[in-house]
Amino acid sequence: MRNHGLKKIAYCLVTSVISFSVFASERLGQEEHQLLDRLRKETPTISYSGPLAVANLNLNHKGSVIIAEPGEKVFGMLHFEYDTEDLEAESLNQIIIGFSDSGPQKCIFNEFGYRCSEGIASFYLQVPESPGIYEVQCKFEQADSPNNAIDKWDEESLNSTMTIGKIIVRE
Repeated sequence: MRNHGLKKIAYCLVTSVISFSVFASERLGQEEHQLLDRLRKETPTISYSGPLAVANLNLNHKGSVIIAEPGEKVFGMLHFEYDTEDLEAESLNQIIIGFSDSGPQKCIFNEFGYRCSEGIASFYLQVPESPGIYEVQCKFEQADSPNNAIDKWDEESLNSTMTIGKIIVRE
């Protein structure tokens, strides 16, 4: 069954985020708490782009939806798994991450098809300066270098960009 391991991991993360939500509600205002709850319900725990499945985005150890200050540097981790039947052995495969409105920020994984399977990627994102709600997006790409993969972010392709989390930037 495809990505069975990610589903088990996703269940564990959802359980820990629910526990964290109860603790965090004591420190957040009522409006912020309601917004976080709504956005968490809207954000999928597993997303797909081509042969790539991504689960359990964890930003600043607080789950896939967080509140951040303008320009803050946010630590992130995610689990990924490739459907290796859809990869060519000698193809170079990348995972690109960024924001829906401001585009890609970096390549967080770069490997040949015969070495792709599953793993954990960690990274930092620079939060935009302008207040608002930003979608954290991820995309599978195949290019001859990470920079060329990043350049393909806006191209229409079968490897669609997927929303994996959200960051609320405070005023």
